Amino acid sequence: MPALPRLLGLLGALSAAQLNAQFLSPPGADSSVRTLITRLSARDTLRIVLPMDLKQLANQGISRDSLLHMLMTGFDIGRVERLDLIDRTDFHPFNSTRVDEQLTYHAIGERDSRLVFVVAATDSGRTLLTGIRWQPDPADLGEMNPFKLAGKSWLHYVFLSLAVLIPLFSLGTAVAAVISRTRLKWLWAIGSLLSIGKLTIVWTDSSAGTALVRFMPLQVQLLGAGILKYPLYAPWVISISLPAIAIAYWVVRARRKMVHSIGASPVAA
Repeated sequence: MPALPRLLGLLGALSAAQLNAQFLSPPGADSSVRTLITRLSARDTLRIVLPMDLKQLANQGISRDSLLHMLMTGFDIGRVERLDLIDRTDFHPFNSTRVDEQLTYHAIGERDSRLVFVVAATDSGRTLLTGIRWQPDPADLGEMNPFKLAGKSWLHYVFLSLAVLIPLFSLGTAVAAVISRTRLKWLWAIGSLLSIGKLTIVWTDSSAGTALVRFMPLQVQLLGAGILKYPLYAPWVISISLPAIAIAYWVVRARRKMVHSIGASPVAA
């Protein structure tokens, strides 16, 4: 069983966003970020150039020395052995030459690893990092937020149970429709495989009252349930939907049986 969530996580990582980040148009801020992190991890203070608006930071009470000290402390991971761009999005403000980027890196050093989140702006060939934060992480991102049953609330277990039962119900209804003599049985069968709306819960340790639940009414989901881990370092998310057509099939079938039974019953003298 542990291999299944890991496989799903690896498949989820191969999304269009990540493929774009790694293989298509390289981000304008990528070179600046790689140079900065590489020199910080190597403690190369003589050649470090901070690609930030230092005047704006000074106005906020942050000096170059204090910023450099904070960055050196955060990236005390040994020389970087791998620095992978694992996610990227960009935005072109309307009627502007500026390009805003959000980039996520996985930096693996000799002693430790970091997950790095960068916000950057490029305009007229000049790139500035407008935000950077990091957090410790394992060298294997698949080990972050593993799928575990312990530490969850009753609400999490209800979601998990429904995520198993709803697909079984949808599949069973589709099979029942196909082998029945119901009119438009193929439409019933196909419709039974689809569910409407989406209710999701983030699979993290929490009580029912603090669980992260989200409802998206304008959604259609195959088999009425799903499980996703994207990006690879994020928690698992379980989603369930209402199998409305499958439920309607059994309601219609029950009513027809009732009508037939009433029609077939003898009339009292």
